[in-house]
Amino acid sequence: MHSSLTLALMLAGCAIAAAQDSTPPSQPEAPTEVQPESGPLPAEPINYAALRNAQFLAIPDAERAWPVYAELQAILAPRLRELRPLQTAKPGDDDWDQATALLDQMPQLLPLIEELQAKPNLAWIWADALPAEWVRALRGPDVTPPEPSPNPRLTDIALPYVNTIRAAGTCIRLEALRAAEAGNIDRAIEILENAPIMARHLEETRVVATCIGAIALQGGVIVEGVIQLTDLAGDSLTPAQLDRLDALLESVTHQKFTTDLIADERSIFADAIDNIYNEIDPLGDPQISVAGAGKLMTLAGSTIPPDLDPATDIPEENKQAAIQRFRTMALSYEESYDAWQRAWDTVTAEASQPVWTWTAAPGLESLRAESAAAAENNRTLPYMLFVSSYHRIAEFCELLRVQTDAARVAVALQRYHNQHDAWPESLDALVPDALPVIPADWVDGQPLRYTLSEEGQPALYSIGPDGDDDNAKPLPQGAGERYVYPSQREARPQVIPDGDWVLWPGT
Repeated sequence: MHSSLTLALMLAGCAIAAAQDSTPPSQPEAPTEVQPESGPLPAEPINYAALRNAQFLAIPDAERAWPVYAELQAILAPRLRELRPLQTAKPGDDDWDQATALLDQMPQLLPLIEELQAKPNLAWIWADALPAEWVRALRGPDVTPPEPSPNPRLTDIALPYVNTIRAAGTCIRLEALRAAEAGNIDRAIEILENAPIMARHLEETRVVATCIGAIALQGGVIVEGVIQLTDLAGDSLTPAQLDRLDALLESVTHQKFTTDLIADERSIFADAIDNIYNEIDPLGDPQISVAGAGKLMTLAGSTIPPDLDPATDIPEENKQAAIQRFRTMALSYEESYDAWQRAWDTVTAEASQPVWTWTAAPGLESLRAESAAAAENNRTLPYMLFVSSYHRIAEFCELLRVQTDAARVAVALQRYHNQHDAWPESLDALVPDALPVIPADWVDGQPLRYTLSEEGQPALYSIGPDGDDDNAKPLPQGAGERYVYPSQREARPQVIPDGDWVLWPGT
């Protein structure tokens, strides 16, 4: 499958070739003035920015969460570089002192996050339709806010606030661990309980960027926080506190790729494609205009060449030659819609199966085949910009599922230990009193693994990317948690790290 960068290069190459051909092609000119006497005209594009603004205005000021995120952005933005390497910090690590020192520099951060509990609605609208005062709060007082536009810029949608919420989530987890380290477990759990509403705000606009953001926030703050608190506090956790940790895990969502998960993606695609194919040919069919080609290239991260830039003073006939060449390379309006739907249906169907039955990432093989066929025919696929992350979302959902399941088992194990003053010999001892069933390992569908060391210490683990049981031998540092498909293991066994994913306690 072509990535956005590859697509950008294809689009750029196509446009450069068009720009180099400075004379119109030697073929009859398409009629430009004759219009059909009858036939349906395309519906006028929906102004989604206006719809979002109307939705925004319907929410009372006191319920809007976005202004709080603008304040958080102002606090966090200068410190994002410092926060990134501290995302996995915990008490006892070499970087824990640095993490706590950073928290001390932002005393107003936690009160703002707690204020969000009284702000149930994010009231998000498109990035290019933000009120001027918000734009200036986010991007500086000297920024000139853009005019509201009917076509959202996908690279700008929600990204500032997604990054803000994720950075704030890191701070929540660090603050919770700091409270637990000081022995105040109730306060630690109370701090973690701020994360679910932040995840819900990310979910309110269910597009690719916010979907992945919500999954990452829940995995990195709620689930990891619960696992780390059980690891750190251990036997000092009371039954009531363990109940609260269980309730936190119940708040975790986005555990399966579904059409509801990123339902707004269709409206974004419809809006963007209507603004790319925004010229009508003599038969009444939409086609890419010079301006539309420029928008498409901008979305792909490519530079617009002069011949496809409406603002340049290059002769109009040169621009028409460039766009004619461009149109032969890109899918038509109808083809793009059909391909988008086909990709959606394929990923949804394949992702509905248990992850351990997947032979490859959902939809990836069909997308690769379409891309290869397009490249062979010197064509480009604009819709790939909108579907290239779908398989990653499906994988993220499954990773979140196994992490959440592991956290539930960890809480159940700690509950058992508090009651019996010993760890169980096997997970079967937790069923059915503490768990209805033992969750499945996402690698092979068998129950998650559990072992006791010679010293009697427990370990909960998945058999990991190499697909075999190494008896809780940890993966090499930096190997990360990444699903590896059987075909990948067979094709390149030498690059698959040996070891298991030790899910609890933390390593």
